[in-house]
Amino acid sequence: MSDASEMNLGWESVKGIAGKFGQAATGFVGILIFTRIVGKSDFGGFYLLLSLVMIADRPIRGLGQAVAKRWSEDGAPKREILGTVLVVNVCASLVAGVGAFLARDILVSYTSLEGSPLLFAALFGSIAFFFPFQQMMGAEGWPAKQTWNDTLRSFLTLPLQLVLVVSGLGALGMGYGLVAATLLVVPVAIYFVRVHPSLPSRETVRSLWDYARYSTPAAIVGKAYDRIDVLLLGFLVGTTSVANYEVALRLTVPALFVSGVLSSALMPKISNTISKGGEFVDDITNSVSYVSILAVPIFFGALAIPRPLVVTAFEPQYADAAPYLIGLALYQLISTQTVIYSQTLSGMDLPDIQFKIRAITLTFNVIIGVTLALTVGPLGIVIATVLAESLKYGLSVRQVLNQVDGVEVIPKPLILQIISGTMMFLIVNFLQARLTIQSWVTLGFTVGVGAIVYAACLFAISPQVRFTAQAVVRDAVT
Repeated sequence: MSDASEMNLGWESVKGIAGKFGQAATGFVGILIFTRIVGKSDFGGFYLLLSLVMIADRPIRGLGQAVAKRWSEDGAPKREILGTVLVVNVCASLVAGVGAFLARDILVSYTSLEGSPLLFAALFGSIAFFFPFQQMMGAEGWPAKQTWNDTLRSFLTLPLQLVLVVSGLGALGMGYGLVAATLLVVPVAIYFVRVHPSLPSRETVRSLWDYARYSTPAAIVGKAYDRIDVLLLGFLVGTTSVANYEVALRLTVPALFVSGVLSSALMPKISNTISKGGEFVDDITNSVSYVSILAVPIFFGALAIPRPLVVTAFEPQYADAAPYLIGLALYQLISTQTVIYSQTLSGMDLPDIQFKIRAITLTFNVIIGVTLALTVGPLGIVIATVLAESLKYGLSVRQVLNQVDGVEVIPKPLILQIISGTMMFLIVNFLQARLTIQSWVTLGFTVGVGAIVYAACLFAISPQVRFTAQAVVRDAVT
């Protein structure tokens, strides 16, 4: 067992980021392959179906957040919590299966994929048992192990998907490969949790419900918000626009490496610290300082060379995705900051505030998204999401500042990252004007130079970054 309050956020983040790079590399290779061997319409249809699954499984995700919160508390009844999770998961999977069967015609029509109802049920069931155990690992104080288990899932997913796709299942094979890989890594999480389930008491169920009654609708609204772009594009434009969106989104995934790991560690640490009467202001400020350290250069890189990035990676048929890339990179940058404040509210046992913020921003996103889609076109939906995420950031910051004194919203390390990103942008623009980026070699050279400029500039002007890097190295060797 571990103690969440004693976690070293910096070292845990570094270990987790290594796993995130592994996930991204595997996922990127998969996307490169599947965009070439799966039809663009079927490719977009699969991600439409996956978006529906990721919204439908929100009750499980909401319960998982409640589990993480209660599990991380000092003296938590872990056996009873696990028993509750298993009962809910079985019931939810049965309901999802019946629902997919009843809505089979709608699913096939919306995604243009025959066999989508059965795949929907399979995806839901596998995720229902994967996610809560992942949350338990993070709440136990092992966010890096949590990330690496997800990385193992990615390593298994790609070969399984390839076998199933080329065997004749097409886009459905992408889904069933993900299902198989997800189920294969659940035992790994069970091994690390090492808790036997027992029947929950009424007090345990009530404690989980007190949190889940807000975290569950917040999770539903939050994922609807996250995927509203895809859903609106599929409804208003078609699956080819969804494909453009997805390939652009994949290029921005590394922006979330730090925030994904750091946020999973921050919530249980704050929760456990509060249960022991400790202080956590410095943890918030430090997290805000460095959570965007990858998102900043990715945004400036996307701003400098959007079309070469998309065309080189995914061929000219995806050239229309270039404007999406700029908007999504900006969205990811804002999102990395927002998630720290959202996880802080979760750790402080304030899921009701989270729900209100997500409901407001989802409503805003839908209204503005539909309006801009009808007036500007598909890109208007991405613009709406950037505006909605900015609103979400502002509301989240305001709520945290109302609850906690002494948090620096724009700390100096963040400002220096933006300055370094601007320098990178200028250099990459200079190179693009003198090079014809038409191959992986010239693209890799340009991106590599930009990354070196960003890192060198940041280390040169930021003593905080140098100190943090030295501290992480010390933690790694001790």
